[in-house]
Amino acid sequence: MALAAGSAIDLPCGRCLVAPTVFDSAVARVDYRRPWDQVVAAFKFHGALDLAGALASSLADAIVDASEVDAVVPVPLAPARLR
Repeated sequence: MALAAGSAIDLPCGRCLVAPTVFDSAVARVDYRRPWDQVVAAFKFHGALDLAGALASSLADAIVDASEVDAVVPVPLAPARLR
């Protein structure tokens, strides 16, 4: 469902108006759904290191395609998964 610009969803909350965050946006190379969810899980959790080059190349392309990138950060594991 598309929302019109200026809808309530587009407006910042009160907390963000008082203390704006430094985070403006995020870029993802792919939607985290089939088949990419399985590819990332194979690499991250099942030792499919042969996927490293393709995933790194894809991430590099996303960075080049983005208009401005300040940082590239990993998505951390949930505490239960880390244990």
